[in-house]
Amino acid sequence: MIRAFPPEAKHDWPRHLQTLTFMYNCTVHETTGFPPFYLMYGRVPRLPVDILFINILRDPEVSSYDRYVVSLTKDLQEAMAFAQEHANKEQNRQAELYNRREKGS
Repeated sequence: MIRAFPPEAKHDWPRHLQTLTFMYNCTVHETTGFPPFYLMYGRVPRLPVDILFINILRDPEVSSYDRYVVSLTKDLQEAMAFAQEHANKEQNRQAELYNRREKGS
């Protein structure tokens, strides 16, 4: 990501690390099919604009702790199962590509 910066912005790259890390953690990864943030916290990140417009407070899932915990547990279990399945498929695909290259040598 830093490589994509214009030359004048590259001189100040340390200042952008926190934003770049957040962007990376919110991007869907090929291996798992989920962003790392979602797998870690079980939800999409809340941005300042969400809080500014009070979208979070209108969500009944968030306003009831009991429903939120049940929903979060269910979402995380589903995400983990999907991520493991996706990771296994990707691992098999990569092994097949590697084996094809090795057998061809």
